[in-house]
Amino acid sequence: MQRAFDDGFKDGCESMVIIGSDIPELTADIIQRAFDELKTKDLVLGPAADGGYYLIGLHRAVFKPAGPPLFTGIRWGTDQVLKQTVTAAKKQGLRCILLETLKDVDRPEDLGVWQRTLHLSCAADTLTRISIVLPTLNEAENIRTTLTGLQKYRDVEIVVVDGGSRDDTVAIVKSLGVRVLATAPSRARQMNTGAAAATGDVLLFLHADTCLPDNFAQHVRTAVCQKEFCAGAFTLGIDSPARGLRFIEKMTNLRSRYLQMPYGDQALFLKHDMFNEIGGFSDIPIMEDFELVRRLKRRGNIILLPQAVRTSARRWLQYGIFRTWLLNQVIVAAYFLGISPQHLLRWYRRQKGSSGQLNST
Repeated sequence: MQRAFDDGFKDGCESMVIIGSDIPELTADIIQRAFDELKTKDLVLGPAADGGYYLIGLHRAVFKPAGPPLFTGIRWGTDQVLKQTVTAAKKQGLRCILLETLKDVDRPEDLGVWQRTLHLSCAADTLTRISIVLPTLNEAENIRTTLTGLQKYRDVEIVVVDGGSRDDTVAIVKSLGVRVLATAPSRARQMNTGAAAATGDVLLFLHADTCLPDNFAQHVRTAVCQKEFCAGAFTLGIDSPARGLRFIEKMTNLRSRYLQMPYGDQALFLKHDMFNEIGGFSDIPIMEDFELVRRLKRRGNIILLPQAVRTSARRWLQYGIFRTWLLNQVIVAAYFLGISPQHLLRWYRRQKGSSGQLNST
């Protein structure tokens, strides 16, 4: 490992990750998360159930070619490898983070790990139907780009539910051959209507100004098959170079990962059966995504995928980045204090001078 890091950093790599070859549960998403963590951390470790580690990642700035204590004085092949490595890292003052614990395959009795992983892979392949529910209201500016990006995926159903657009939104959707339903202008009601009409095993709720990452369908299918999965969402990316929006992205993704509280602009997805079981979105004028996620958290894990959506920056740029973020935090706090969504919406509209819907981020 020392030589591999040495060679890689000499070749110009800024960060490197080494993985074991006997970890059936190791996915591309976990590896990507390791690289993402190295943007702010010095060392990332993937703990193995036997006390070792299946993954180690280092940033170039902290690597010592002479041989860091990370690889010396370790009782290799024992259940103390991870513990001793973490201790060595702390002595060096390295910022370290641990990923999820996975099992490796060392003995015949460990083959069950591989068999379960194979079963999950097959199960993911059988989930061939994802329904994307997309609520719209005067989205003529964005809807063509969003739908065109989705139509290249097979076995994906698109259900647009319009809330009474006065522009060309409906005409554009129909011109693309996409199914469009009509209902009252309430995002919760529109998404519930779309879910009721959808035929997929998995529901994905997408804002009209948000584009999904490449190969999103495979990432969703893989996530749905993970143990104790309840719901999932993508990392937030905002389509603007404005520096203040990097703060919004960072805070949103930290909250989503560690509090398991993603919001609607991150493309929430879950099994159709689970959506029906919890009663869908609450019929409230704002905070419908927040309320849904709160109920889902009681049912299992909410997974944040490392792949990022690209959502429009218009709501932040139109009213001011920090002002919009602060207004949203006040709304969330007030909701926790028991103020009704109806009162919150009226107050929010007065602050923004707009009749638009709240974005909870």
